[in-house]
Amino acid sequence: MRRRSRLLILFVLALAPWLSPGLTVTAQTDETSRKIAFKTHDEVTLQGILYRSKKGANSPTVLILHSYGVDPNKGDWSGLAKTLANEGFNVLRFDFRGHGESKIVNASKFWSDPINASQLSTLARKKPDIIDFKNFPGKDGGNYFPRLADDIMAARVALDQLNDNSEINTRSTYLIGSTDAVNLGFLYLTAEWSRPQKMPPFLIGMGQLVLSLPTPNGLSGVEPAALDVAGAIWLSPAKHRSIPDKLLQQWVQAAPELRERTPMLFIYGDQDTVGRSTSRFFLDQVLAAGTTRPGLPKLVHTTYRAIKNTKLSGAELLGKGATLGTEKMIVDYLNTLEKERLNLIRVTNRGFSSPPPINLPYFGVCR
Repeated sequence: MRRRSRLLILFVLALAPWLSPGLTVTAQTDETSRKIAFKTHDEVTLQGILYRSKKGANSPTVLILHSYGVDPNKGDWSGLAKTLANEGFNVLRFDFRGHGESKIVNASKFWSDPINASQLSTLARKKPDIIDFKNFPGKDGGNYFPRLADDIMAARVALDQLNDNSEINTRSTYLIGSTDAVNLGFLYLTAEWSRPQKMPPFLIGMGQLVLSLPTPNGLSGVEPAALDVAGAIWLSPAKHRSIPDKLLQQWVQAAPELRERTPMLFIYGDQDTVGRSTSRFFLDQVLAAGTTRPGLPKLVHTTYRAIKNTKLSGAELLGKGATLGTEKMIVDYLNTLEKERLNLIRVTNRGFSSPPPINLPYFGVCR
């Protein structure tokens, strides 16, 4: 894979009204949160909860990504979301496709997608309108697993719609994920460095269109969408067999801004040997955070930290109060990063009426 300056990333931008993400508010859960629903480009209806910042709509935004193959409510994600809302962050936590409440699909649209049809071939024969991760390949989703990065893209576009309504501010957005979600995060971020932050005005409303762009900056005045992603935190990162080490490294090499402009914190329990080794793998081998190689700067805020005296991993590190202090570590890190992004002006009218699909085969997955 070549560097981003030479990339040709294909994005099918379905702008027709019938392919709208269909962002809806389904219910008020309490005074500070509400349920929302939105659609992916292949029309899976994803369900989530939006927690509103106590410091107002112009507060930064956090997007939470749970692990694959588990109950999205496992671990105290809700408690973390409420803590972050109290600290001045808008937060969206949602269920990935096939998980929790995100199991309904538009069968005609979903099964006409070539990746869904080929990677879920057993299900495709029946074309059900309800999907479950338990019926995906293997225990970890197999080669279909990277498709979940499209769910992150859909969540991002849904947040941008709320941003355009002045309900939140996505100009400064953070990702927080557990275990194997780190792989989806890296895939999503690589794609975002090749997607325009705002749809060029002369392309809005033109129906289905394929863009072939060397970089978003190939169009005058267009910034990459990834500039809005201010950082990421990964709890006990874990590798996934569908994404080889070399592929992760190629993604970062192709989008060098990912390592230089998206600071990351890797958190693990000091007795969790897998979480520790994988954190160091991402930090040292994928991001080369501490490198002294010429032309490759050290990363100031990209680092890892151990939670003392625990072998717990992933979302299990949440909800233990002062005993572990995970939430405080997360809040402190976000506040450190946010000091450098204060008073960013909300970017509106982004022009994406539906989430663009990530060209997964181009990135070496879902082939």
